[in-house]
Amino acid sequence: MELNYQMGPLKGQPLKDMVGADTPPQRKTTSTVFYVVQGKGAITMGDQEFSWKKNDVIALPPWCKYELINDGAEDAILFSINDRPIIRAMKLYREEKL
Repeated sequence: MELNYQMGPLKGQPLKDMVGADTPPQRKTTSTVFYVVQGKGAITMGDQEFSWKKNDVIALPPWCKYELINDGAEDAILFSINDRPIIRAMKLYREEKL
């Protein structure tokens, strides 16, 4: 089942983070909102770390260095929505792996 959605200038997609797996540190020129469907963990945003769990919402501002950490006993599923389509249309999209 495909769960990627395009809603005008916004794009939504699920992210699955396996137990013990972390996303590499990165930053993007898009704004992103994550909704935690399942699991628990933490997000490092800049120099601060915030815990998250099921039903939490995380707002990530543009060009903020972040890393998602799955420290729970189950796979984490987060749904993200971002403004990448409009940022790309304006030719302002940038992504950096740190």
